[in-house]
Amino acid sequence: LWSIDFFKELYNHTSDGGILVTYSTSAVVRNTMIESGYFTGKIINENNKSIGTICSKNKQNIKNRLDEYESGLLKTKAGIPYRDESLSADASEILIRRNNEVKQSTLISSSKYVKQYKGVLK
Repeated sequence: LWSIDFFKELYNHTSDGGILVTYSTSAVVRNTMIESGYFTGKIINENNKSIGTICSKNKQNIKNRLDEYESGLLKTKAGIPYRDESLSADASEILIRRNNEVKQSTLISSSKYVKQYKGVLK
């Protein structure tokens, strides 16, 4: 259900004021939300730690935007979405398809991005 194709369907059925929330903070989930048309942000706890993700068609519903680091992760191999155009593939087909797409991608790996980003911060 994390496929971009499912989220595009979900987007079509979400009201303008509707929101979706998840505990997930993964790059693939966040990027899938964005590529499906949603405005996407993070849910933070009282210690300012990201504990989930929120998305909505309405930008006003997003109080905590993704920061530069989080947004950068979406542009790595980790942000490549799962695909299921027919919305009928089984999990193994979807995983194989994504793994092949990741292997063929020229995007930077998330681990390399993290090392480069942390190096910039030093």
